[in-house]
Amino acid sequence: YCPNSKEGMIPSTLQNNNSIQSIISNFSFEQIKKKDVVFPEPEYNIIDFIPKLKELNLGLECRPYQEFAVNYMLTYKRVINGDDMGIGKTLEAIFACEAANLFPVIIVTLSSVKEHWKRLWQQANPNRKIEVLYAEKNDYNWSSDVFILNYNLLGKNDVTENEKTDDNKKVSNPKFRFPELVKIKKKCIVYDEFHFCKSGSSIRGQLALKLAKKTEYVFGLTGTPILNRPSELIHPLTIIDRFKELFGTWKSFVYRYCDAEKTEHGINRKGSSNEKELNHILKSNCYFRREKREVLKDLPDIQKSILNVEISNLKEYRAAEVNLIEYLRLNYSIIKSESAKMAEFLVLRNVLRQLSSKGKINEIIELIDNFIESTDRKLVIFGIYTEALDKLASHYKSYLVDGSVPGELKSLIIDDFKINGDRVLFGNIQALGTGTDGLQEVCSDLWIVDLPERPGDIDQVIGRVDRSGAKRNIDVNFILSNQTIDLLLWESIESKRIVTNAVNRGIEGKVIDFNEMIIYKYLKMS
Repeated sequence: YCPNSKEGMIPSTLQNNNSIQSIISNFSFEQIKKKDVVFPEPEYNIIDFIPKLKELNLGLECRPYQEFAVNYMLTYKRVINGDDMGIGKTLEAIFACEAANLFPVIIVTLSSVKEHWKRLWQQANPNRKIEVLYAEKNDYNWSSDVFILNYNLLGKNDVTENEKTDDNKKVSNPKFRFPELVKIKKKCIVYDEFHFCKSGSSIRGQLALKLAKKTEYVFGLTGTPILNRPSELIHPLTIIDRFKELFGTWKSFVYRYCDAEKTEHGINRKGSSNEKELNHILKSNCYFRREKREVLKDLPDIQKSILNVEISNLKEYRAAEVNLIEYLRLNYSIIKSESAKMAEFLVLRNVLRQLSSKGKINEIIELIDNFIESTDRKLVIFGIYTEALDKLASHYKSYLVDGSVPGELKSLIIDDFKINGDRVLFGNIQALGTGTDGLQEVCSDLWIVDLPERPGDIDQVIGRVDRSGAKRNIDVNFILSNQTIDLLLWESIESKRIVTNAVNRGIEGKVIDFNEMIIYKYLKMS
C-alpha cells in the first residue's frame, strides 16, 4: 500500500493471475488503463531568509538563482538539494548555515574536496572556526563551528571513495571513528555527494543515518540523486527522515517505483517504474533541482562526439574474448547475481575493458598530437585504468591526478595547470571528476578515454568544465573502439541515462542492463 497515492498494489504473476481476475469479476471492478499523467509544478511556500543573509556582509555573494536554494533548504530543513553540477551547491549550503546560524555544523564529503570546502567557507566568513578531520590526527578543537570530514572517516573500517558506492558490506553495529561527532550539539549536517549514502548496509550508510538522528537540519547535496535505479533513493530518504511519511513501507516503494518482482533469490528491485510520479512526490516535499541552463543563461553549448579508434592489441583482445565466451557457454545457467560465478564473469568482462583501454593508447597519442599542433587550447583527459593514464601522462610529461593525490595537492595542481604552459592534464574519473573547480576558466576541451558504467559519472566529469566561468563552447569527445566492448557499454550508459533522467528530472524511461547485454551478445557468438 502506498500512502501517498492511496493505492494498493498486487504484483500480477502466473500463480495469482486467476485469483486477481476472480476478484475483479466478483466485485464488478472496472479495469482501466492509466493515461500518462501530467503533474503540475509544485507550489513552494518558502520563507525568505535572504535579508538576514545580506546583513552578514559575507565575503562571497549569494547569486539570485542561489537564493531559492537557501530559502528552500532552511524552510523544509531536511531536504535533498539536487541542483545541477556547476550551480554552486557548496556555496548554497554555506549561505544557508550562515543565514540561520546553524552552528556547529558537520560536513561529510569526499576526501578530495575537504580543503575546497574550507577554502570557500573562509572566503565567505574568515571568522569561522573550522576543523578539517584526518585519519592520522586526533587532536581537534571540538568547540569549533564547522567540522569537515570525508566519508571513510565516519567509521574505522569504511570503504574508500575509490571503491564502488553500491557495496554489499554488511557490518553490524559499526563504530564512529570520532565519537565526539555524536556528542557535539550540532544544528546541521551536510552530506555532500549524497548518493554515496545510497547503501544502508555499508558502514558509511549506517553511520550517516545515526549521525543525522535528532538533528534539525539535514542537507543532502547531489546533482545525481540516483546513479542507476530508484531503489538508490530509499536510504538517502531514510537519512533525511522522509521515506516513511511519503512512501510508507519498503515493499510499497519497490513494487510501485522499482518494478519489483519476486524471484527465487528474493525480491528483485533493480527495475524502474512510475518515474514521473516519483519525481513529482519528491519535488513536492523534500527535493528540488535546477538545470544549469535554467539559471546560467550565458553558459555555452556542449558538443558531444564519439571518436572511433582501432586497438593495437587486437589478437590479445580476441583471445580474452574467447575465454569469456567459453566461460559463458559452460556457466551461464548458474551465473546469478552476487554469486561466485557472477564475480568470475565480472573479472573476465573487466579484462576486456582493460585491454581495450591499453590498446587505444597509440591512437590516443596521435589524436593528442594533432590537437596540440592544430590549436593553442588546453585539454583535459579522463580515464579509469592506471596503466593507460600513466603511459599517457609520462609521454607528455604532464600531471596525472588519481586516487593517490590528496585533495590539497589536487587543488595546487589545478592552480598550476591554469597558469603554466602544459597543454594536457590527465585524471582518473573518480579522483579528478568530483570536487574540482577552476578548469572551466582555461579549458573547454574534454576527452573521456575509458567509459564508466554510470551516466552520473560522465555528468560529473563534464561538470568540471561546464560551469559558471566557462567562456566558449564545450567539446566533449569519447575515444571508443568499435572492435571492443566499448560500444556495448556506451549503449548501456545511454539507456541508464533515460532512467536517471526519469527520476532526477521527471522524464520517463526504461533501462538496459550492461551485463545482460554482454551475456546475450557473446552467447549468440558462441
